[in-house]
Amino acid sequence: MYFCERCNYLMQDTICSNCGKKKLREVKDDDFCYFLTMNPLNAQMFEGNLKEKNIPVAMLGVGIDPVMKTSRNFNVFIPYKDLEKTTQLYKLMFGKLPK
Repeated sequence: MYFCERCNYLMQDTICSNCGKKKLREVKDDDFCYFLTMNPLNAQMFEGNLKEKNIPVAMLGVGIDPVMKTSRNFNVFIPYKDLEKTTQLYKLMFGKLPK
């Protein structure tokens, strides 16, 4: 598995399909990787549950709702070493992962 330091995406190949960066490095356990994008309500619930399980999480707001003046969605980033636990928790809370 490879890691794009620009996008924080995990890739199967050494080229990032998101930004085009070449020569990606192998992922390290402590790399914060993009997991998925969530709406604010689900992101808040998911973040709380991750913290309860002692899984570090970073949320980055994307897009601004002009009426509410808050982020429309949040990109969720977790350490690579916690990917499996995070996936299991997500499935327990919300069902299967979005494509």
